Amino acid sequence: MAREENNILYLDNNEYYLIWSGENFKDFGVDFKNIYSFKRAIEKVENSELEMMGFKNTDYNSLQNIFIPKVLSPKDEFETEAEYQNRKRRFELAEKERRKLFELKKKEAQEKFEKMRKEKLSQISQKIKKMKGDILNSYLGEQKIEMKYNPELKEFNVSASSRFFSFFFKIKIPRDIAREFKEKVKNFDFLCKYKDGYENVKYDVKVGTKRVKSGEKRVKVGVRKKKIGIEIKNYFWFFNVENILFEEEPIYNNEPIYKEEPIYEKQIRREKRTELRIVKARKKFKNRLFEAKLDFDILMEEFKREIKKEYEHEFV
Repeated sequence: MAREENNILYLDNNEYYLIWSGENFKDFGVDFKNIYSFKRAIEKVENSELEMMGFKNTDYNSLQNIFIPKVLSPKDEFETEAEYQNRKRRFELAEKERRKLFELKKKEAQEKFEKMRKEKLSQISQKIKKMKGDILNSYLGEQKIEMKYNPELKEFNVSASSRFFSFFFKIKIPRDIAREFKEKVKNFDFLCKYKDGYENVKYDVKVGTKRVKSGEKRVKVGVRKKKIGIEIKNYFWFFNVENILFEEEPIYNNEPIYKEEPIYEKQIRREKRTELRIVKARKKFKNRLFEAKLDFDILMEEFKREIKKEYEHEFV
């Protein structure tokens, strides 16, 4: 027999659905509005649970993270050089031991912290398993439902939306209760499959570089003389000398500018992913259970149009 608990529908074959009911939201002390991944929402709740359990790394934080060395006092006026060198040598040995002890205590505190954190996370992960349905319901938020009845086909065309996405489906409802159904039904139970899996992900991998022309620059390649006028000099009243005046003018050429541009090729890597699918909608009404299977193709297209790219990774 299937049983329901905390917005989770447990099936006989060890499978389960998470239920988005769109109502009775739990407060986990986390703002889900700007979280575009259900997996990230679970991680946020885990961190919140750690904080509520009062888990702090007191041993580790009580130590300084950076070793602060002491300073050797300068040579005293009445101290001989031999005495000063002896004092300096003892000081350096003591500092070396002090640093060694500091690093040892720091490592021990860190190991203790990691062990405690691992134990607490293990406890919380077991708790989270029983809370995933409530987390999903609070994460997706309130449902906005609109229904239009088709009396010829005896079915409702339903649009449903959350803060992240919207989609459409159809549900068969007899005509004699269709009006009352529309008036009273404000929420559906959307059954979601949630499981870990793997997928082949394509990546652009840099395999080299190539030189490409990115523009031109003016480069000085020489100079030339340019006539700018004539200078007349009078040596005597009967003797004039004309000098042609020149100035040097730079000569420029346009030369290409090159830059290194990366070369990429597609490679495939197998990665773990979390898969969240809404597989059907249901509603209990007048002691009857009405169910509607959702069209995956239509549903996923709606997801891809409405939600951010990071959120797409959570869906198939």
